[in-house]
Amino acid sequence: MDRFVYNYHTIGGVRSNRLDYVTDNGTNYASYEDIKSGQATGNYTYNKIGELIEDASEDMILHWRTGDHKLSKIERADQNSPQLEFFYNPFGQRTMKVEKPRVSSVIQASTEWKYTYYVYDANGQVMAVYSGNFQGTVMFQFALFRIFKNNTLKIN
Repeated sequence: MDRFVYNYHTIGGVRSNRLDYVTDNGTNYASYEDIKSGQATGNYTYNKIGELIEDASEDMILHWRTGDHKLSKIERADQNSPQLEFFYNPFGQRTMKVEKPRVSSVIQASTEWKYTYYVYDANGQVMAVYSGNFQGTVMFQFALFRIFKNNTLKIN
């Protein structure tokens, strides 16, 4: 069972809302892939306006768009984690996510990339999600009824 302790940065001697590191005082099970013995001080780094720009324990660097401050890219420093890029429409709604797989730190050919497209209705609600590498099967998710938001239809 997890027993997380959250530690925050101080700014001017006052505790901020910026997470510094997390420790887990719970039992350390080898089969769990979460925070084992805790993170080092300064695990999370923020820019001047408080956006997370680095997570050291996950070898992750986050890039934010200028202006609307939407997440534009997640770069991973480890060998095999994918790079992620995000694209938005003029209303600030995410329209596409591109997952670029890597092997031994090398981004694979674009034919291996996975694309996720988000389609919105006139009210700005997600109406459909399309994902796949578009070299073969495409998975569709449609919101069937706005009343029942958890109902989706998956077609393979």
